[in-house]
Amino acid sequence: MIRANHAIIFLNTIVLILALFVYNFVSYSFSDDFVFYVLLVVMIITIIFFFKNEPILALRKNFFKHSNLVLIGLFIVGFQKYLDYYLGYIHKYDLFMNVSENSVAKSMIVALIGLTSFYIGFLIKKDSYQKSLVVFKSTQTKLISILSSFFLLAFLFNVNPAYVFGGYGIYDMGINAVYFSVLFKASYFALVIQKIINIKQSNTKLSGVSNYLKFIGNTNIILLCLYLLVVILSGDRGDIIVFSLLLLIGYLISTGKKFGLVKSAVIIGCASLLLTTLGIARSFNSSENSSFIQNINKAINGEGERSQHKSIIPATSELAESVKAIHYSIEYVPKHHDYLYTRFPVTALISVIPFSSSIFPYVFEDTSLKYTSSDNFVTWLIVGVDNPASGQGTSLLADFYLSYGISGIIFGMLFFGWLVRYCEQQLDIEKNERLIFFIISIIVFCSSIYLARSSLFSPIRLISWTWLIVVFNKKIALGLRR
Repeated sequence: MIRANHAIIFLNTIVLILALFVYNFVSYSFSDDFVFYVLLVVMIITIIFFFKNEPILALRKNFFKHSNLVLIGLFIVGFQKYLDYYLGYIHKYDLFMNVSENSVAKSMIVALIGLTSFYIGFLIKKDSYQKSLVVFKSTQTKLISILSSFFLLAFLFNVNPAYVFGGYGIYDMGINAVYFSVLFKASYFALVIQKIINIKQSNTKLSGVSNYLKFIGNTNIILLCLYLLVVILSGDRGDIIVFSLLLLIGYLISTGKKFGLVKSAVIIGCASLLLTTLGIARSFNSSENSSFIQNINKAINGEGERSQHKSIIPATSELAESVKAIHYSIEYVPKHHDYLYTRFPVTALISVIPFSSSIFPYVFEDTSLKYTSSDNFVTWLIVGVDNPASGQGTSLLADFYLSYGISGIIFGMLFFGWLVRYCEQQLDIEKNERLIFFIISIIVFCSSIYLARSSLFSPIRLISWTWLIVVFNKKIALGLRR
C-alpha cells in the first residue's frame, strides 16, 4: 500500500511538471475547453489522491480531519467560480471583473500547480512517530475560565456598538476590542485543549455530547454563547465555524468517535444552511435600516440579491469569490509591482507581540496599510486606494504568489501539504512530541476551511497566545501545589 502513495506522488509530479510547462511556454487563452480540461485534471488527481494508504487507524473512515476540510476550502476558493462559469451560472465578465483573460487563465493553472504541490507535500510526510518527550499532565482549568471571563467582559466593554448591530464589514470593532477578542479566543482554545488533555490523562472516554459539554463546563459554554451572539449580531460567520470545529474536534478526541461520510454530509448541510441564511441576512446591513430578526426573516423568505445568487453551491459562493485575490495578484505582480518576498511573514511574526504597530517603523521603511498583510495588499490592488472603506480579503495562493511568484506557490503549497499531514498525526496525544505541536494541530484544524482564503501565517498569533496561556496556567497550578 505504501507503493500506492509513491505512485500518486509520481503522478502528481508529472502533472506539476506539465502544468509548469504550460504556464511558462505554451500559448493558451481562457475558453470553455480550457476550463473543462483543467477541471478534468483536478478531478482525476483528486479521485486518485483519495486512494492513498492511511496507516493511522484513528483517521480511517473519519471524514472530519485536516486534509478533507482543507481540500474543501481549496476547491471552493480555487475552482468553484470556474465551474460556475462552465456550467452557465455566471457570465465570463462576472468572473473577470477588471482583469485580463490571460490573468484568469494563468490563475487556473496556478491553482492546479498549487493543488498538485499540496498533494505531493502531504504524501511525502512520513508516517513515523516519536514517543512523547514531554508527558501531558492533567491541570485545573479554573484560572483559564477566569481569564476567559475577563477577556470577554473587556471585549464587550470595548467593542464598537455600531459594529455589533450589523456593522461587520462596515465599521471597525475598535483596536482594543480586536486584542481582547483574540485573547478571548486564545483563552478558550487553551481551555478546551487543556480539557482534552485532562480527559485523555484520566483514561476515560465520555459517552455522548451531553457528558462532553458537561465536562467543558456550563459556565464556559455560556461564555462562548455570549461571544458568538455578538458575532452573529455583527454579521460575521468566521468565528462560528472556528469554534464549532473546536468543540467538534474536542468531542471526537475525547470520545474516540468517528463521523463517516453520510453523517458528516448531514452536519455540513445543516451548517451550510445556517451560514447561508446568516450571510444573506448580513447583506441587508449596508442597504437597509432593519433589525437582526427582520434580516433573518427576509433571508428565510428569499429576499435580497444574495438569496438569488447563482452558483452550483450557493452556500459557498461568497467564499468562492476569494478567487479574485489571485486574479489581481497575477494581473499586477510583478508587471506593475515587485514581489513582496518576506514582508508578510515577518509582519505576522511581529504581530504576535501585543500592540506591535510601534515596532514596524524600525523594521520597514514604508509602513503603509497595504504592506501590513496580503489582505490589505490585495485590497489595494482591487480598490486602488490606501485607506479603503472595507477589505477585499486574500487567499492562500495569492499570499504565496505575492511573496515569491510561482516558486512561492510550489514551495509554499508543498510545505502546507506537509504541515497538514503533520497536524493530522499530532492529534494522537499519546504519540505527540510537544504540547505546542498539539496546539498547532488543533488550531490548524479549526482554521482549515478558511485557510484557503487567508494567509498561512494568520493563525500564528492565536497559536502563540494559546500556548502561553496553557503554559501559564500549568505554572500557576504547579506553584499552588507546593
